Amino acid sequence: MAHQGQCQCVVKVIKEGRKAVAYQIMNPDEIKKYLSLTGVSKSGFTPGKTTKVTKVTKLADLNATPVVAPKVGVKAEPVSEELTVTEVTQ
Repeated sequence: MAHQGQCQCVVKVIKEGRKAVAYQIMNPDEIKKYLSLTGVSKSGFTPGKTTKVTKVTKLADLNATPVVAPKVGVKAEPVSEELTVTEVTQ
């Protein structure tokens, strides 16, 4: 058995010409032991199974509530400052 954190996996590459088209695990029993040690087998992951992704088309689909902006006691006023431009020549 491999050390904790390492897996001695043997993978066979199936090729068509120079291109790899598939991979095959040659020692699945040792891989299963490693997956149970790391907790992956308890996660419920199933290879090839996809999770359903829900599409949100409207804000109401999220059952969200609008955020109310806090009221601030100080009123912001625009800052206007006059700048005097002086030309410096040498």
